[in-house]
Amino acid sequence: AGLKEEDNIQSIFTASTHSYLLVFTNKGRVYWTKVFHLPEGARNGKGRPIINFVGLTEGEKVSAIVPVHKFGGYNCLVFATKKGVINKMDLSLFANPRKAGVNAISLDEGDELVAVKLVGVTEEQMEAEARGEDSAEVTADAAPETNEAETENDADDSTAPAGELQKGLLMLATKDGQALTFPISCFRAMGRGTHGVRGINLAEGDEVIALLRLKPGTKVLTITEKGSGKRTEPGLYRITRRGGKGVRNLNITDKTGCAVFVECVADDYDLIITSRGGQIIRIPADSIRVTGRSSQGVRAFDLRDDDVVQDATALPSAEDIAQDSAEAKQNADAIPGASA
Repeated sequence: AGLKEEDNIQSIFTASTHSYLLVFTNKGRVYWTKVFHLPEGARNGKGRPIINFVGLTEGEKVSAIVPVHKFGGYNCLVFATKKGVINKMDLSLFANPRKAGVNAISLDEGDELVAVKLVGVTEEQMEAEARGEDSAEVTADAAPETNEAETENDADDSTAPAGELQKGLLMLATKDGQALTFPISCFRAMGRGTHGVRGINLAEGDEVIALLRLKPGTKVLTITEKGSGKRTEPGLYRITRRGGKGVRNLNITDKTGCAVFVECVADDYDLIITSRGGQIIRIPADSIRVTGRSSQGVRAFDLRDDDVVQDATALPSAEDIAQDSAEAKQNADAIPGASA
């Protein structure tokens, strides 16, 4: 795709022409549009501004776009905000499109929606939540406060052998290098427009920059503002309850700067990294070395003086895109009669 100055690719996915796109904004609102409303273009075309398809208000920016084939099945949407709040809602709550959009999540003053993930859940979890029960032994109560000694000493297990990755794990990552891993079953689904619960206990000045869905065969990629990068086995991140401080994901120094991008990537992904000064590079994900959880990483982007990384994008292979689309469709078709 051809990009305008200061623009960058946010996501790539496949969708049928009659699928809906759920467009979520930083203000917590959601808008609907059909895929066939989007114009077809050349491979290197620039496309059209998304405001031509959804009625964004002043100050609204797109935080996430989720393609949906069917509003039903064992699917839910998981939300994460800048101040560490998370929410989970059944996908069927968004089955009635409204041209003007609706409030998807209620935000505190000064908070913003940063990520939304479409996640499949099990039949047992759906039934338990319908009965108003917790769907796992891990309760929905917030985790106890983590003392500073535990946070400082959590690097001891960063080089331990990675165990087999459990299913249904999510991760919140922050700009100051913390990460909290928890099962999706540890908190209940709520209604549309609700506030949610505390996902991670942030230190002063820290904020959430990413919500990850951990998958087997992938690694946690982190890119910093001064061009450092690292990949880490997801099994090295201790699984806890929501509401804790998490563990160290990045050893931040003057050399690395803060984290600006965290995502799960497979070895066959490509990365596009853009700088504030206009530099853009594309590199294979496996060119970045696999290191321990609390390491500084290695040089991924050779920046000019006074330039910093603005954003990055992980480009999955065609096979990975097709696999994710097939999994979402399978979950949507799990319940006969799911609304189209």
